[in-house]
Amino acid sequence: MQAATVTTPDPFLNKKSQGCCIPKRVIFVILGFFGIFNVYAMRVNLSVAMVAMVNTSETGARSNFSYEDECPYLSDEDQEITNSRYSKSEQYNWDARTQGMVMSAFFYAYFVTVLTGGYFAKTFGAKRVFGGGILLTSVLTLLTPVAVRWGIIPFIIVRALEGVGEGLTYPSMNTMVSRWAPKLERSRISAAVFTGCPLGTVVSLSVSGWLCGLDFLGGWPSVFYDFDVPWKKVLTSVPMLGLLVGHIGIYFGLTILMTEFPAYLNAVLHFGVEASGLVTGLPNILEAAGGISSSYFADKIINSKKLTVTAVRKIFNSIAMYGSGLCMLGITASGCDLTLIIALYCILQYVNGFKYSGYNVTHVDMCPPLAGILFGLTNSIASLTGIIAPNMVGAFTASGGTKANWNNVFYVTAGIYFFASTIYNLLVSAELQDWNTKKVEETNLNKVEETKSKPAETKA
Repeated sequence: MQAATVTTPDPFLNKKSQGCCIPKRVIFVILGFFGIFNVYAMRVNLSVAMVAMVNTSETGARSNFSYEDECPYLSDEDQEITNSRYSKSEQYNWDARTQGMVMSAFFYAYFVTVLTGGYFAKTFGAKRVFGGGILLTSVLTLLTPVAVRWGIIPFIIVRALEGVGEGLTYPSMNTMVSRWAPKLERSRISAAVFTGCPLGTVVSLSVSGWLCGLDFLGGWPSVFYDFDVPWKKVLTSVPMLGLLVGHIGIYFGLTILMTEFPAYLNAVLHFGVEASGLVTGLPNILEAAGGISSSYFADKIINSKKLTVTAVRKIFNSIAMYGSGLCMLGITASGCDLTLIIALYCILQYVNGFKYSGYNVTHVDMCPPLAGILFGLTNSIASLTGIIAPNMVGAFTASGGTKANWNNVFYVTAGIYFFASTIYNLLVSAELQDWNTKKVEETNLNKVEETKSKPAETKA
């Protein structure tokens, strides 16, 4: 059987950057990591800032519902501190549904640029699109406090436009990964770049909580295709359907963890905003650790040829999704045992990192030349859950932030993890697909056999 091939630009494999002893692939990984780190930090800071922005005392007084607190404050002093500590900043009387609308606004147009980002990357250059997306998101993040003071509609518009900018970054980065990463280094390079997501979350959530408690800037404001693409074959591909469902499941769970878990800690376990940010943020270091460690073993197993690439992707993706779902169920059964809840959350974050050797790199396995476009396709559809998840939480908790209501949120999330992972395992193939485009330009490209791995030679 003839060996399948992928194309990698000739200068990328062996050359080191001029005047520097560091290989270009390493420089690409470093820059890519910090780019993803920044966009994720700007994406999740609102999750903690929202706790400080909302006048919980006033919204609670205006509510028609009352319920017994299953996890009471340790003392009356704790309650007084929690309710008044952030009153030095502007606070708004937003109910749960309004907060859900704000949190989901990021995803209103996000799916559009995620869908088209791969095309823009191929047409205008992936690094230009990636940089432009970061720039747009950065400028709008700086404008967020002004938009909040103008009103809820301007605030929602700014958040939606941030989603437009950030939506460009992921497919363009996947395009670059597909061109820079040899097959036997693919898991590690992809994981190294995309662990910017959990580490950016760590810093953003932790620092955002700390900033909200300061007088600096008033508290919370400081937080802030070349269409010869075989679309018919792609859209009717069974493996692509499995990959899409898996991506949706991961994205739904990610949205709950990123945007809603701080609110759970505040509402049910009475964490202040700084503690909420730290407890939610710091365990993301474990996701990065899980991503890096699992990618090393994934590449080693693939290199040994003991398992197929498809089997490796399914195993590691299953650890991420089934493991996360089980931890979610464990949290619902933990009552008010804070130590156990945090331990389960930490385990969840670690196993969640295995996704970087699972679904996250499957797009590149299936069709390297179109990896950015394929990632844009699945990510744009999956990102719609960013609208659904916060509004679902708002609906569940509209009658009060009780433990029972939050358990319903976690039950649904665990069920989606289990269902999506099962469909992914049944349908996905990480082998080159028969619709893999053969119309990609061959000029200045070096063909690299997938079945061979040659160490890069340093040119004198």
